[in-house]
Parts: sequence; structure tokens; C-alpha cells
Amino acid sequence: MNSELILKNHKREPVWNNLTAYVKQTINEHRSIKVTKRASEDFIDMSADEWEREQQTLHVLQSNRLMRHIAESVALMEALKALVKFLLHLSFILCPS
Repeated sequence: MNSELILKNHKREPVWNNLTAYVKQTINEHRSIKVTKRASEDFIDMSADEWEREQQTLHVLQSNRLMRHIAESVALMEALKALVKFLLHLSFILCPS
């Protein structure tokens, strides 16, 4: 999750009185809001876009096939970086300006 704005109930300004404003803030700032209450369970408010991104991330992390593909891609990228570095070094040796 992105940074959380943690809201706690207090007598002067209960969260419920400003929940609409907090929901708008969640959407506009792409932040999750964790609302805590003394007498009941906490809950998280986040935009639908943020929730879908979280779900996609969880899907990738839970898929052995996708995680293996990512690891192979990273390894290939590192190998290509090394090859480019070698070729640049070789070109300076063979063609010193």
C-alpha cells in the first residue's frame, strides 16, 4: 500500500462526520486511509484503481510462473548489460580515437 493516513476517532471531530472528505482525499492523493475505532475492527479505504493494482500485484506475486518469468527477464537484462559493457570496452581497444 501507499503511505497510509491513519485516522483515530476522538470526541471533537469523529471520522464519520468527515468520511466523504477522507474518501475524496483517498481518490485524489492515491492514498489508503486506515480508520481505527476503539470498539470495533479497523478498516481501510482505498480507491478502486488502487485496489485493482493491489490485486494485480498479489496475482503476480502468487504466480510461480510469472515470478520465474520476471527472474529470467532480470537475469537476461543483467547479461545484456554485461555484453554491452564488454562490447564498448572492446570497441575502445580496437578503435581508439
